[in-house]
Amino acid sequence: LKIKYKIDISISFMEAWNFLNVCSKYHDKVIVSVRTVISERTEYTGLLYDPKWIRRLYNRADTVVAVSDYARDDLIRNYKLKSNKCVTIPNVSKKYEILSDIKDWKYGDSTIISIGRMDTVKQQERIIRAFSEVKKIDNRARLVIVGDGKQMNFLSNLIDSLSLRNYVVLPGAQTDIGFYL
Repeated sequence: LKIKYKIDISISFMEAWNFLNVCSKYHDKVIVSVRTVISERTEYTGLLYDPKWIRRLYNRADTVVAVSDYARDDLIRNYKLKSNKCVTIPNVSKKYEILSDIKDWKYGDSTIISIGRMDTVKQQERIIRAFSEVKKIDNRARLVIVGDGKQMNFLSNLIDSLSLRNYVVLPGAQTDIGFYL
């Protein structure tokens, strides 16, 4: 397809697509994007996470984009990627106007907000367990975890098992996170 459609630049995100992008390199500029710290993803195994294959293939890309300096350093240190190929482009962050009069805010003034998909890699379980200690110190504290995903039921059950139902809120996925920020 790259040859047929005369593709000039191919950009891929995440491990499986990055491998396909690099393996199908022809005359196009190949940019792969790493959205995590691969060495810390111990729950994933196989070819896509094999350091030898990551080193061989990602070094064939023209540019490797990491989501943070920490992820970039991980690629250079643990996978021997050439530092001149690796760049950091952080996740987009939007500045929100601070609203002094939020009529619908019901979580109080001591609220911790976490936003992200509910996946083990986001470690909301740890956030909830740590928050259970915060609650012991400040009974006014609240935790709001915005997002949805395969861990929703597990996290909800954890909240119940730690008797945090009145302190931890899971509003699900939201289209406007600015309200929470």
